[in-house]
Amino acid sequence: MQVLRLLTTLALACAAHGATLSTTSSGGLGVIDGGPHLVDIVLADTRTITGNFFVSLNSLSHTWIGDLFITVTHVDTGTTATVLHRIGVPARTLGCPANVSGTYTFADSGVGVLPCSGTDIAPGTYRASGPDDTAVSIANLFNGQSAAGTWRLAIGDSFSLGDSGTLGSWTLNLDVADETAVPEPATFSAVALALAASLLARRR
Repeated sequence: MQVLRLLTTLALACAAHGATLSTTSSGGLGVIDGGPHLVDIVLADTRTITGNFFVSLNSLSHTWIGDLFITVTHVDTGTTATVLHRIGVPARTLGCPANVSGTYTFADSGVGVLPCSGTDIAPGTYRASGPDDTAVSIANLFNGQSAAGTWRLAIGDSFSLGDSGTLGSWTLNLDVADETAVPEPATFSAVALALAASLLARRR
């Protein structure tokens, strides 16, 4: 029975695990009036996306955050995630006047959408937001697609009022199926149990 328990535990522990891809763009851009301004990340990894998509805007600096709209598109499939859509509109005609400076991550695990409070919004992890400052779920938006291809960040400034900024780089994060993983638990367990039965039979 000890052999049986050992092999069963081994089989369950060897379940196939996924993997996380995290890739940062080679550079950033200046965020001036107009746009959208584009920064691409190209992936060769053909594994299937299983969820937990989120993005980080590294060293983002901009005055009057209410001017900005930001999306990420998987160009090969045409699927687009809205990351930020003019915080403060339409409650404020010109959007939120607060400034951003630092690294801002947009994920379903965020504490909420970017708050329009004070003069500066602290760096951190926030929910993606659509029109009317409503939280948007993006974690599973690309599920079932291949990770391969061009991932395009588009960031634009809606007003020509002199507010501008910069983006140092952006990071794409997503979970993919691990095609190199060991067999699924059911298959591995069947083999392990057969081996255990054989060993026990020999000891009788």
